[in-house]
Amino acid sequence: MSIRGKAAIVAIGEIPTKRTTPGRTSFGTGAEATKLALDHARLRKEDIDGLIMGGSTAGMAEYLGIKPTFAMGVAMMGASGAVTVQMAAAAIAAGYCNTVLCLHAGARAPAAEGGAPGGANPTVAGEWEQAHGPAAAANNGYGLLYRRHMYEYGTTEFQLAHAAVSSRFNALE
Repeated sequence: MSIRGKAAIVAIGEIPTKRTTPGRTSFGTGAEATKLALDHARLRKEDIDGLIMGGSTAGMAEYLGIKPTFAMGVAMMGASGAVTVQMAAAAIAAGYCNTVLCLHAGARAPAAEGGAPGGANPTVAGEWEQAHGPAAAANNGYGLLYRRHMYEYGTTEFQLAHAAVSSRFNALE
């Protein structure tokens, strides 16, 4: 079964990316982005009958005041955005729902609140990745790995780019 032509992206809602979002929650930033998308698409929250999110959907539907007949969480690292859209198209094509909200939301506290280096419960992400602001794509963690490889083995940016292009080319075969 082909899903081509059975679903479309009709709007986006994006709030400015910031290093920290003091006093904000993931639910709050998600609600703000959702409102922007709904306004852009000229839809009402009652029109949404599907919710696919990066991570868990627990609580978000209730917070947004929507009642999806289809909901799922996606955790695919840097591919989560693309996978949520792919799953939304598949859910629509299968007849599970008609209008799906694909949502990725987050909030990051300043260091004093435990969200950056020196905060409570330090993690690799908190100490090394998030300290430089949120990643716009999947490159944040990979960038650290690539830099280390370049440092230790003398790998060049051209060689890494060639590997990325080759893997995409070979995936089409």
